[in-house]
Amino acid sequence: MRSLMKLYIAGGIWEHGRNCFALMENDELILIDCGTGTGTHIYPLLNDAQIKHAKYLFITHCHTDHIGAYSWLKENGFNGTVICTSFTWKELSANDEPHILIDLPVETDRTINLTKDLTAAWGRSGHCAGSVWYFIQWHNKSILFTGDYCETSFSYPCDPLRGIHADLAVVDCAYGNRPYEKISTGFAFIDLIKKLRKKHLYILLPVPLYGRGLELCSLLQYLMKKVPVYASRELINEWAEENRSSFWTFQTMNIDKIHPLDTEEMKRGVIFIADAQLKNYESFSLLLKIMKNDGCILMTGYIDPDTPADLIQKEKQVMTILYPIHLNIFSSHLLYLQNDFNQVVLFHCEEEIINPENEEWFCVPEPGSTILF
Repeated sequence: MRSLMKLYIAGGIWEHGRNCFALMENDELILIDCGTGTGTHIYPLLNDAQIKHAKYLFITHCHTDHIGAYSWLKENGFNGTVICTSFTWKELSANDEPHILIDLPVETDRTINLTKDLTAAWGRSGHCAGSVWYFIQWHNKSILFTGDYCETSFSYPCDPLRGIHADLAVVDCAYGNRPYEKISTGFAFIDLIKKLRKKHLYILLPVPLYGRGLELCSLLQYLMKKVPVYASRELINEWAEENRSSFWTFQTMNIDKIHPLDTEEMKRGVIFIADAQLKNYESFSLLLKIMKNDGCILMTGYIDPDTPADLIQKEKQVMTILYPIHLNIFSSHLLYLQNDFNQVVLFHCEEEIINPENEEWFCVPEPGSTILF
């Protein structure tokens, strides 16, 4: 009889951030992601014994809600081996800690053999540069972690998950019950920019350092070539680095056509800053300046509660859309139908997920709970 393995939910379910999961088999433990959250739920629900006992930490990508607790893990005794991509590794506050960079060189087989009982295959998840999914096989059990997953990105390649059998699949459902028509496509984004340009001198887009900013800027360059685009140097430097990697991006961006914010006088155009939640003083100062000079602000992703980005949402010059970089309940269900998952755990959504198919194909456990499989 096969023994039962455990998935412990250390965060990331019934909340948008703090993504962290632990696989446990007898006295062995593996961590997947170590993100931070907001409010009172900042760090993963892990005790010192669990942290010190973890032999491996698999990281799906470099966003704070997946890596933000790494320093906290180290401070509390984690000394295992980190497994991630080179893009993710450079964002960790890491030095000489044991690690395996799975994408160097990218031409190698995308399977790593860690022990006689532990192997992991990986593929690009289409969310940002360096973002991956993991298919882990451990003690005769197979477990899939999609990470943040998107098959329709304009800039980031995805290796689609098809025909995979997994005893357990932990699947992105960050957009929850939102129907497709409530999620803006690339063409809808461009149409909105055209409308806003008729009314406003400037359009400010706060974006994360990695991810949808490069994609939105690429869309502008491809479909609105004459619109001046400005960006912070931090974004330009990161986009240039990503653009050099044909493995992680489709190389659709012309970096030379982007004007640095700090060196040129701005003409009527679109402005990108690397501060999605507008937490930095410089970002908020720029926002106020733009609002005073016939400008508007366009938010394109999840907004953390009680952040400056959240507090300004009701202002008439602030618009919000949801750009597709995650799955919703419908696309999560499609992924389920395209594969063979015995159990599915949906993560990354803070709202109650309504099952449109009226069948028991997923579960949404509470943080701190354990699933046997």
